[in-house]
Amino acid sequence: MKKAIIFCLCLFAAHFSYAQYCVPVTSVPCSQSTTYKMYITNITTTGGTTNINNANNTCSGYNYYTGTGNTLYVNAGTTFTLNITVINPGGSPGFKFSGGVWIDWDGDNVFNTGGACNGYYNATTNPTGELMGTNLVCPTATAWTVNTQTYTIPVPTSAKDGLVRMRIRVGTGTNSGFPPISIDPCASAGVTYGEVEDYDVVVSNPCIPSTSVVFSNITYKSLDIQWSKKGNEKYFEYLIDQNPVNPGGGNYLTKKQSMNLPDTIYKHLDCNTKYYLHLRSICDTTGPQASWATSNWRLDSFTTSPCCYTPDVNISNITSNSAVATWNPVQSVLQYEYAIRIDTITPLKGTITTNTSALLPGLGSAREYYFFIRAYCTPTPNSDWGLDSFLTQPSTYVDPLAMKSFAILAMPNPVKDIVSLHVVKGLRNGEGIITVMDMTGKTVLTQKVDKDVTDVNLSGNPSGVYFIRYKDDEYTDMVKVTKE
Repeated sequence: MKKAIIFCLCLFAAHFSYAQYCVPVTSVPCSQSTTYKMYITNITTTGGTTNINNANNTCSGYNYYTGTGNTLYVNAGTTFTLNITVINPGGSPGFKFSGGVWIDWDGDNVFNTGGACNGYYNATTNPTGELMGTNLVCPTATAWTVNTQTYTIPVPTSAKDGLVRMRIRVGTGTNSGFPPISIDPCASAGVTYGEVEDYDVVVSNPCIPSTSVVFSNITYKSLDIQWSKKGNEKYFEYLIDQNPVNPGGGNYLTKKQSMNLPDTIYKHLDCNTKYYLHLRSICDTTGPQASWATSNWRLDSFTTSPCCYTPDVNISNITSNSAVATWNPVQSVLQYEYAIRIDTITPLKGTITTNTSALLPGLGSAREYYFFIRAYCTPTPNSDWGLDSFLTQPSTYVDPLAMKSFAILAMPNPVKDIVSLHVVKGLRNGEGIITVMDMTGKTVLTQKVDKDVTDVNLSGNPSGVYFIRYKDDEYTDMVKVTKE
């Protein structure tokens, strides 16, 4: 069932040559005007495994800080605090100012915004957004009123493992009554005076396999599978087979966290069979498939429900108007259903029984009949219908049972352990006694009979031929059985 997956190269072309981070444009360098001076004086973080502490009281419009003291180390799924301190512009009244923070969580060298508000990070509605902070005009105009602003920033579980970039931009517009109505990580739209600073962020988000796999609704031919997701997976790679050995690469890929089998790939499952699910995460698809970042394989297994086999049928004791059907017991069976038809059309329903034999009376002579049977099992619902056919004797056939006023019939015959004794003609009179004798005439078993079908247990007797005699207050009959 293993299958290599081949992708069009165009699908991943973007991964071979990522764009470079844009160099931000500033309309007016922040140091050119004393009155409208606006720049960042201090950047610090807390909550990271290693934090930023950059107290620079200068401005050149744009700076990219890196190295010791300018690099933040964080773990995916945690939060850190970012403190931004600015110099307040002069003038009376002072200009209001705003700021934005972008972190390239997906590592594609692009700060995903598409505008002042698009891309805004929200853990529920937009977990892949890269714009942080609420001091943009999103949705109402607000402005910083103090020189230090503090952001509590969550690190998405989808963040790329490794080095990404953080951009901080603050600025003021040309109107003292309003902050900038739009801030962009690259263009100077809405920001007449201000500064941009970039920092390195190193994210620890290793590629790990799913932490849980749940199998549910298991039947003899289907089941549902669900597994957990950390957040940085681009795909899941999987294979279902009957071999617990690591399957290697080149298996099936999916972006889903569930599957319902059978599906378009696994079109058939066998009953009472153990299968293995091999599952691993693919967290980075940069470059050709052979170099993708993958987790270790996770191995889980499930076993489909027991088989519910169609009983094997034997039609015997065929006369001009009756026959006897016997069938082998089916494991975990609850009951059987059978039907007689004169055509091969599958019946909608039949006669329910818990026995492994049935007398088929009232048949027409010299006619072909079709016997249908299926088993109902637990937990498997039912088997397929089985079909057998037989031909009744012509009316000139002398039925040995017709010559008797009372007759019994033993089924199955030959028997392995338990044989059922059926009264097939006449009515019992009083309490009957069954006597089982071997070939020497020695009695090996006796038991009372109080119903028309009685089971006789021969499991404790050796293989051979036995005679079973029935006797009540009026009738006597005897049948011969062979124990295998």
